[in-house]
Amino acid sequence: MFAQADEDVKNSFLYKVSRKVYKGELIPLESGNFVSDQNLFNYQAKVLKELSERESYVVVGRCVDYILRNHANAISVYLYASKEECLRHEMEYMGYTQGQAMKEIKRMELQK
Repeated sequence: MFAQADEDVKNSFLYKVSRKVYKGELIPLESGNFVSDQNLFNYQAKVLKELSERESYVVVGRCVDYILRNHANAISVYLYASKEECLRHEMEYMGYTQGQAMKEIKRMELQK
C-alpha cells in the first residue's frame, strides 16, 4: 500500500510535504480518507519516528531525511550513478528497451 502511494504521488505530494512541517495528525480508520496519500505518509512518518527511538535501522526513500531531520543520530546518504549506469540498470533489471529506459530515467529525474 505504501509503495503504491509513493509511486502515485512522488511527483507532487511528497515534494510538497517535504516543504511543510509534519504535525503527525492521523486520520481515523472509519474515515473515508484513511488511505489518502497524506494519511499514508503520516503513518509512515509515525512508524519511522517511533522506530528511531527504539533502535537503529536503514530506510531507502520515504522522505526519512526530512522526517528525522531533528534526530541527532540520523545519517542521510545520497547515492549517485552515471546516466550510462542508470540506463544499463534499467535495461537489465527492468527489461526495458533503451528508449523505455531513457523515458523512465527522465521521469525519475523530474521527481527530484
